[in-house]
Amino acid sequence: MGIELAIELTEAFKSSLTRALTTEKAGVISAEQVVDVAHALKPTAGMLGFVELSRCCQEIDGLRSSGDIGPAIERRVELLSKIEMTRVLVERLLDHLKTTSKMG
Repeated sequence: MGIELAIELTEAFKSSLTRALTTEKAGVISAEQVVDVAHALKPTAGMLGFVELSRCCQEIDGLRSSGDIGPAIERRVELLSKIEMTRVLVERLLDHLKTTSKMG
């Protein structure tokens, strides 16, 4: 994968994280919305190597198949924290990728 594609994918993921934070911080949120956010972030978090977020999303998304998504609300704060930490890492990664692309 070329550096420009890596930058593009990382920027798209950063936008997804920002949208997820907006949804999660909106106030009243349902268990289904928490599961939906986790489901949306899970594949890209895993693909880009953000293991903590990916694992959290996997566990929350797995509640859907159990038939009881109620516990997702209890995991909301943890998910929000992982999203915020990952967004900081993504911003650093983007800075590094952009610096690298200018050098090379």
